[in-house]
Amino acid sequence: MHVNFSPVIVYEGWQQDYRELFEELNAVVHPKVKEQMSCEVNFLTHNFWQHEANLAINPKAESLIWTPETQETKRSQFGGINVRYQHQLKNQLISEFKQLHQEIIPWCPIRYIF
Repeated sequence: MHVNFSPVIVYEGWQQDYRELFEELNAVVHPKVKEQMSCEVNFLTHNFWQHEANLAINPKAESLIWTPETQETKRSQFGGINVRYQHQLKNQLISEFKQLHQEIIPWCPIRYIF
């Protein structure tokens, strides 16, 4: 059994929101399920075209995920131009996520995180 914590969107208070999510998960998942569960984690990847579409639909929400001051451009393996959290920042964010995860739900190993 797997749970997917994706996309991780970084905003003021994101760690506290994940703390609450992990605590809730820890409280409600049956011990037998905990023995089998693992997780995947992807930090947000975004692109300009989706950004433009989202601005028309929900500009307030888009302001959380389009943050040029924390993002960098990356060409995808399929040739598209995406934005993601800056490399060094993302390494720090991954470390913070792993630490919080290990503190609250160590029984749920991370299969991959990027």
